[in-house]
Amino acid sequence: MTRIAVLGYASLDYAASVDGDVRWGWTSRIASRPHGEWPRPGGCSFYVARPLAQAGLGVDIVTWTGDDDMGNLYADHCLRHGIGTQGIDAAAGKTTPVSMLLYKDDGRCACLIDFGSAGSAATPPQEDLIRGADVVVVTVSPAACGLRALDVVRDDALVVWVAKNDPISFPPELRARLGRRARYVFCNNDERAWIDEATADADPAQIIIETRGADPIHVRVQGVTFQIPVTPLQIGDATGAGDTLAGATLAALLGGEADPLTAVQAGVRASHELLQRRRA
Repeated sequence: MTRIAVLGYASLDYAASVDGDVRWGWTSRIASRPHGEWPRPGGCSFYVARPLAQAGLGVDIVTWTGDDDMGNLYADHCLRHGIGTQGIDAAAGKTTPVSMLLYKDDGRCACLIDFGSAGSAATPPQEDLIRGADVVVVTVSPAACGLRALDVVRDDALVVWVAKNDPISFPPELRARLGRRARYVFCNNDERAWIDEATADADPAQIIIETRGADPIHVRVQGVTFQIPVTPLQIGDATGAGDTLAGATLAALLGGEADPLTAVQAGVRASHELLQRRRA
């Protein structure tokens, strides 16, 4: 079985939609919040890993939590969704990253985050997991860990870069190395300038998938850009939609889909379904 390692920060997210503005010295009413998982598992790596696991692929998450109740809850969420937990480093006496995502109906978000034990270096067991993987996906994570992953990944492994407009997690050296090494790159239009710079010397076979909000997705294949339409949804909480698209697209490709455009369409459907569930 193909083994996949997805590297990135963990988080447990308290997401809610609020009426009006969130201000100091003021009480704001929560208009709605998820009626299922709350806090829900979050972080780019989880959203990428979940559709891979749903497709029946063997995927482990490489991330960092504390050994607290929240860390146990995060691991339980992973197991419930079929994601392997061998790569979770639960630091003794530390806390698990937690965020509060407060959305307005126009899509703006106020985010409060406790980084907790967000990690700073890959542990030997995590390195072994990356070294043994056939596919390594690098999402937003400590820069040193991303660099180390590229040091230990096998030459014959497939590398995927799910980008984020975060210069701390993706400093120039890491962007340059990922740009040369990655077979598939996922980004949004705000990150595209970074991507074009990083991938200037990449293999021509590299495929870049760029989401553009409600506008058509741009897919560059062999130097030609194709457009895939999306169905816009009026929803405030779109967290994880792009990462879900990346994971589901990769699941289709690893499942044997030879046409990258068809694979991206599968990713679009998965992302749309995620957002539809939040509207229910």
